[in-house]
Amino acid sequence: EFVITLEDNVQFGGFGSMVCSKMNEWNLNTKVKTFAYRDEFIQQGNIASLQREYGVDSVEIENYIKSVLA
Repeated sequence: EFVITLEDNVQFGGFGSMVCSKMNEWNLNTKVKTFAYRDEFIQQGNIASLQREYGVDSVEIENYIKSVLA
């Protein structure tokens, strides 16, 4: 089993962090993959370019899902 979270936010304190916290609290042995921006100052720019740079674009997400299902 695995859970994938996607957010347009930094990882620390975000939705994915909360999911991980609950999984631990409930003692669930479920792998969680969080797609979020790194915890750092995010430069201004084209959204598609930023998503690609931070690994949260559709290509990265699709590649991860394919690797998990393979």
